[in-house]
Order: sequence, then structure tokens, then C-alpha cells
Amino acid sequence: MRVPDDPRRLNGFKNINLVTDLGVIDLLREVSGVGAYADVSAKSSVATLYGMTLQVLDIGALIAAKTAAGRAKDKIGVMHLEAVRRKLQSRDQA
Repeated sequence: MRVPDDPRRLNGFKNINLVTDLGVIDLLREVSGVGAYADVSAKSSVATLYGMTLQVLDIGALIAAKTAAGRAKDKIGVMHLEAVRRKLQSRDQA
């Protein structure tokens, strides 16, 4: 589907997947398990990657999002992320 000329036609979409020359970009109205943009932003940190400034979900919010998704691949991801979180917590306590 081509992007509509009138932005009002996008109202109501929760997710939009754009295919670009650089790859697919997912535009999300909200992140399940985390919330709308303000909630996501509050649970994010700023990082620089390849010269670009990005907002990255904190590990707790990422675990919440993957838990809410409930897919098999996300359940495995949650197990790994929880292990990473435990490792980070033990490092911070040292």
C-alpha cells in the first residue's frame, strides 16, 4: 500500500511497516505492554549508534513488551533478557 497523501487517512492504524531502500521500518502507535509514545519515551534511554541518536527501551520495558507479545520467539527472548538483567543487577551491586 502506498502512503496516503492525507495524513488523516493514517488515523486508526496501530502499526505501519514501511519498506525502504535501507530496509523495513516499523512505525508503532504504541508498544504492547509498555504504552503510547509518552510511556515508551519515559522508559527509554538515549544512545548513539553509527552517529545517530536513538531512544532505546530500557531492559524492563523490553521484557514487558516481549511478554505482552506472547510469541514463542519472544518467550525465549524474555528468558535471555531476564538473564541479562540479573547480570546487570549483580554488576551494579558489586
